[in-house]
Amino acid sequence: MEEENSVAIEEKVEKEDIAFEADQEVEAKEDIKDTKGVKKKAKKKKKHTKKKTEKDAGTVAKEAEGKNDSGPREEEELGIPKEVIFGAIIVIAVLAAVALTFNQAPAAGPQGASPTTTISKVFENPDMAEMEDIVTVDYIGSFENGTVFDTSLGDTAEEAGIKTSVREYKPLMFTLGYGGLIKGFESSIKGMRIGEEKEVTIPPEDAYGFPRGELVRPVPKHQISSATQNVSIERFKQEIGQEPKVGLIFNVPESTDYSLDWPVEILSVDEETVIFQYKPDGAEANITTVFGPARVYGEGDNIVIDINARVGQKIMTLNGPAEVVKVDDENITIDFNHPLTGKTLKFWLKLLDVTKQ
Repeated sequence: MEEENSVAIEEKVEKEDIAFEADQEVEAKEDIKDTKGVKKKAKKKKKHTKKKTEKDAGTVAKEAEGKNDSGPREEEELGIPKEVIFGAIIVIAVLAAVALTFNQAPAAGPQGASPTTTISKVFENPDMAEMEDIVTVDYIGSFENGTVFDTSLGDTAEEAGIKTSVREYKPLMFTLGYGGLIKGFESSIKGMRIGEEKEVTIPPEDAYGFPRGELVRPVPKHQISSATQNVSIERFKQEIGQEPKVGLIFNVPESTDYSLDWPVEILSVDEETVIFQYKPDGAEANITTVFGPARVYGEGDNIVIDINARVGQKIMTLNGPAEVVKVDDENITIDFNHPLTGKTLKFWLKLLDVTKQ
């Protein structure tokens, strides 16, 4: 539509230039107004595209200001839920173990909107990175001892022993000043010119901040849940494929990731809910938790899950990524702070390209 409007305007100017040369100046002013309108629409569209497409890239992704969204909520979800479906006795029992790699692949940078009308603008520093520019950089991030923790360069990642197949190694593209990356990283890019290289040191306050004690939480190694559970009638029919009735004994299908291969007996049925009870009768089972395999067994009217974990293990929970920092006889202590929290970071940077907006 913008292109059609632009063409119509140009044809109108051309015809009126020929027929009415005296009115050329008036028509030119109208063209300028229309061009500004196109530019305003294109800029608005670019902002919308930038918000939609930009993602954090590499381990320079910025945590939310003053809090860690991946940290545990007030009610810890790694504990035992009051109501669960079938063998989902404990929330962690239904999650697959995930070995988390904190080095994330750089996300594709914003492409921006391409207005149909080309608008020429002269920039004072076309090769210098300034706020709101789309910049493309290569980087190598390391600790003060020289250990590389992240990079956009595949060869460097391989040499450092951190290369992984789950990400693509390529230059990082982002909009300068948008706030998607840590403060110190963005401020270091500002003012660089295309082709320039530099090394910077970023203190914790301009990187991932400092550790927060409330994000370090204990999880019981021995988790206990009642052998009596409940589920909706609709879900029962979907999972079991039978009409629920008191006294019915069945087994949870093996296709589910929470099957314990124990007999289950229905104790009561009302209009909406089926109440049932596991009957382990001394049997044991193994299930998968976020920490890895766990032993499950009956104890009185309860079901017990014994969890094993190791210090340094990285896991993904319902509250986000975390790391095991301590294991004792009673608890597994996990830390939801970002792995780079409290660390001074060093970066080698090279500015490859600048796109003015």
